[in-house]
Amino acid sequence: MGRSFLLLRAILMRDLHPTRKAETRFGLLVNDLTSACGDIRLLDYEMAFLDKLVGVKVTYSLGRKAAAKSRRIFRKEHKSIKAGVVSKVGGPLAHAATHLESFLYFIMGALDILSGITVYFYPNHKKALSTHAYFKDQMAKTFLKHPNISPEYAALLSKNRQWIEEVANNRNGLAHRASAFLAFEKDGSVVFEKRKPFDDRDPSRKKEFQDLIKYLDGTIESLYCFLDAYVVVHRRMVKPSERTRMMLNMLEKGLMKEYVP
Repeated sequence: MGRSFLLLRAILMRDLHPTRKAETRFGLLVNDLTSACGDIRLLDYEMAFLDKLVGVKVTYSLGRKAAAKSRRIFRKEHKSIKAGVVSKVGGPLAHAATHLESFLYFIMGALDILSGITVYFYPNHKKALSTHAYFKDQMAKTFLKHPNISPEYAALLSKNRQWIEEVANNRNGLAHRASAFLAFEKDGSVVFEKRKPFDDRDPSRKKEFQDLIKYLDGTIESLYCFLDAYVVVHRRMVKPSERTRMMLNMLEKGLMKEYVP
C-alpha cells in the first residue's frame, strides 16, 4: 500500500516548469522586500501580479490551441471546399482573437502591478517613480530618461523595450475603437493585424500582419526572461531570509515539485 502510494505520487508530480521557477524566485524576493520595508500592501501586489501571470499563461495556451485548430480547419477546407458548404473555421478563429486580446491585457496588467512593486526598491526616488505609475511610463519617463537611478535596471529595460512597447501598442490599439483582426496566409498560418493607439484615425494606413503563434511564443518567452532578469537585478538590493535561502537552494537542486494537472 505504501509503495503504491509513493509510486502514484511520483507519477503525479514533476519538476517545476521554468515559468513556475521564475514566479517562485519573484515571490521570495517580494516577501523579503515586505519584511525589509514593513509595508504589507506588497503582499497584495505580489498576489495580484502572480494572478495576472496565470491569466497570461491560460490565454497563451488557449490562443495557441485556437490558432492551431483554425489552421488545421483552413487547410482541410481549402483542399476539399465545395460550393454551398459553410466553413467551420469561424468559431476557432474568433476564439483565437479573443484570447489574443486577453493575453495582451493580462501582460500589461501584470507589468503595471510590477511598476508599483518597483517603487519599493528605490525609496530615494519614490516620488518620481510614483508619478509614472504605469509600467510603460515608468520605463520611458523615469528609468530610461534618468538611467542613473539604476543603470543595471535601465539597461534591462532598454534591452526589453521593443517587445514591451509592441504589447502596449497592440493592447491600447485594440482596447480603444478596434478589435483583433485575424486572417490566413496561403499555407493556413493565422496572422493578426498589428495595431497602435488611435491608428483608426487613418483608414488608409498600410496594414502590418504578424504570425499569431510565433508572436504568442516569442512574447511569453520574452516576458519570463525579463522577469528572471528583474529578480536578479533587484535581489542584490534585498537580503534573503533564512527561509528564502532554503527555498532557493531546494529550487536550484530540483527538489521543489509540482503536481501534474
